[in-house]
Amino acid sequence: ITPEFKFDPLDTVGLKKLFPQFQQIRPAIPFYKFFDASARFTFNNGQFGLYKDKHQDYWAVNFNEFKRVKDGLTYNLGSHINCFHEGDDSSFWIGTEGSGLVQLNYKTGLLKKYLPDETNHHSISSQYVEGIVPNEKQGLWLATRFGLNHFDFHSGQFKLFSEEDGLCNNTIYTIEKDKEGKLWLGTSHGLSCYDPRSSDFTNYSKNNGLVNSEYNRN
Repeated sequence: ITPEFKFDPLDTVGLKKLFPQFQQIRPAIPFYKFFDASARFTFNNGQFGLYKDKHQDYWAVNFNEFKRVKDGLTYNLGSHINCFHEGDDSSFWIGTEGSGLVQLNYKTGLLKKYLPDETNHHSISSQYVEGIVPNEKQGLWLATRFGLNHFDFHSGQFKLFSEEDGLCNNTIYTIEKDKEGKLWLGTSHGLSCYDPRSSDFTNYSKNNGLVNSEYNRN
């Protein structure tokens, strides 16, 4: 006869007696090694990531803040983080949901926001930045809710590429760069491939065999 018992996850001694086949796994390397320490993450609501910066410090990143593991230093942006890229000057370039592009210097705490400005044709085109891809040391490619933007580090200016330039749709949800340097843009109505060398867009739709024309976030 099996005795009746109340499950208590904190009773490790009892659990070992009941389930001797289940032993604690002690990995040879710390758990954080299993996270992909990529220079660019994409987040959804409530998800977390662990990132190692260029100074070998770890950051726990959630949907609106960065927290350094070693000392608990925290930067809360007050906006949903869609993506980010670490630059060479101890800065995180952060794409947000409503606060545009944010530059955060995690050494000094200096925070700078880039938002659309109707009086400035060289400002960012949207306050919603869905993806960031570095352009070597020259700048950043930004997938936004209104077109593809290129941010030039030297001039501090943005250049917009939209439907008028050949983009299939201005609402871009995702961006990737292939080995040839071409940018692949998933939009709300089709897939665009942009070649920075020729400044040409090649667009794909259901007519080209796509199952669906909408590429939503994630």
